[in-house]
Amino acid sequence: MNSLEDITYDPRFSAICGFTSDEIDLAFGDYFDFALGQMKARGYFEDKAKRNDLIPKIEEWYDGYTWDGMTKVLNPYSVAKCLKFHRFSDYWIRSGSPMMIDQLGLKQENYFRIFSNEIAMENDISISETKSIYNDNAVLFQSGYLTISDIDDDNER
Repeated sequence: MNSLEDITYDPRFSAICGFTSDEIDLAFGDYFDFALGQMKARGYFEDKAKRNDLIPKIEEWYDGYTWDGMTKVLNPYSVAKCLKFHRFSDYWIRSGSPMMIDQLGLKQENYFRIFSNEIAMENDISISETKSIYNDNAVLFQSGYLTISDIDDDNER
């Protein structure tokens, strides 16, 4: 285990931890008509909605996550639960992950500071050493609460 390589920012693996929209269509496309019918009955869609309206709504609800600023992936757990139960809900958040943040001792007063600012340095969100686990930004990024919106390769920054 002393030869592990951090692939967090490697573009070859940018879609490894979630479903892309194309993958959702490929894996669940045959099920869309049934799921859409059920979701119309629950009021998530108007009666005139078509199957191609489903993925944008899934993207809207589950926002997507990106490791490279370009390739958006959606949480597989939330997508699968949404399609299984034919309803939109906060499945991932309710699965217990916030408990981890509480156990790590992240203070609520830090949430606003973290979520309202851009993080400009790659080393501020990497967990390459054990001591990094105490870096709020790194923990929130690696656990999926923060995402990359843009990558600026300008070294002057």
